[in-house]
Amino acid sequence: MTVRRAAVLAAAALTAAACAGGTAPAKPTGPPSPTPQNLGVVVDEAPSLRPLPLGREPLWTQDTKGAVKYISAAALHGDAAVIVGGLRKKETRLVVADAATGKVRWSVGEFGPLRGGGGAVWLDMAYGRSRTPQIVGKGADWGILANYYLTGCRHPTGLCPLGSGPSDETGVALLSGRDGSVRWRLPLVPARTGRAARAANRLRGVLETSGGKIALATVAPSPTGGFGDVRLVAVDVATGRRLWTRSGVQPVMVSGDLVLGRVAGGTGGSRLDLGGGSVVALDAATGRTRWEPSPRMPASLPALAAGNLPMVREVKDGRLGPPLVLDPGTGREIARLPEFVTGCQTDGVSLIACEYSDLRQRRLVTIRLDGREVRVARRELPDATLAAVWRGHVFLDDRHDRGYEVDRSANVLADDLPGEPVALSEGYAIFQGRYSEMPGYSVHRVG
Repeated sequence: MTVRRAAVLAAAALTAAACAGGTAPAKPTGPPSPTPQNLGVVVDEAPSLRPLPLGREPLWTQDTKGAVKYISAAALHGDAAVIVGGLRKKETRLVVADAATGKVRWSVGEFGPLRGGGGAVWLDMAYGRSRTPQIVGKGADWGILANYYLTGCRHPTGLCPLGSGPSDETGVALLSGRDGSVRWRLPLVPARTGRAARAANRLRGVLETSGGKIALATVAPSPTGGFGDVRLVAVDVATGRRLWTRSGVQPVMVSGDLVLGRVAGGTGGSRLDLGGGSVVALDAATGRTRWEPSPRMPASLPALAAGNLPMVREVKDGRLGPPLVLDPGTGREIARLPEFVTGCQTDGVSLIACEYSDLRQRRLVTIRLDGREVRVARRELPDATLAAVWRGHVFLDDRHDRGYEVDRSANVLADDLPGEPVALSEGYAIFQGRYSEMPGYSVHRVG
């Protein structure tokens, strides 16, 4: 388990550093500071959105009989909630539940057999942001991308250390959203025998491109090696067919039809080195380089993306510089956010929101895909941390698990939400507290 968790720390740790989250600064004292002139276009508009039409009473919670007891990550699809969590403590399962009732439709535990998988078991390899279940397809014809493990070893416990058996295969599979059965399975680290099994590369997790057409998997022998050890594989989601392979690129996120990753650059250190790589953009359909790192920015990290609008951070002397928004076609800088912004969040579609703080004021800084203009709210933010963005709504959560909802001008639309949103859709919302040992959650109807 320790080895498997370590395998995905590199990309997760670096992406978390680039996003620069953290707890909310102390509430400023004394008279408010004037709005800094270099933040961007100041907005002070009347409320532009209605509050999320959230049902006051939850449909179900962790205390509902038969429901999952804790949630690590979740996604919503129609009337289904897809959850990585547990039915009891110290358990990790992939669960599909009825979004209205919490009733489990099907689930599979870690190293549990996949239905129709020919002996393959579910391998939970995700970490951090990439832990969110990857849902593809529409309507009733939908599925979930998952990592699997297949081995021929025989062990009394039924658990075999990766690479220890006469055969050791890892890959990506598409599971039916309806019943969890395997629709297709693609080996990315094929079975090997003898010494080759011990030296086999390891699968490092899956990203999904915009539109749910291509899945991206990373294969590398170690989470801490150089960029030359990494192999990026693109897979057709509909058929499970391998589309292209690219070496030397560590993928971090998908931005529209771009794959944003890192290649060797900067200090040239390991993939865990903050300044050891540079941003590169690949065409998701072909794997060809769309644009390469700027010579003026030899060390950099992808941070966030809204649609095809990528945001990166330069690394100088081991420190992160101000967030830069780049043109998706050329990689040229089109906007620069203030240096002292933290906790950036995005809906992945049209809006990036960050918090500016100079210890005397806390303001909302946003940039939209359509406008590409940095805007700063004249109103100060509530004393809470940015938690999520969804369809123009910006959500915050304070240390008492009290949630807020604001618009781009920091108008407070709601101040009594039950924590931070884990997953949102047109029909349902999952909220969770994060400041207790076993955070509770609640599922509400939207609309």
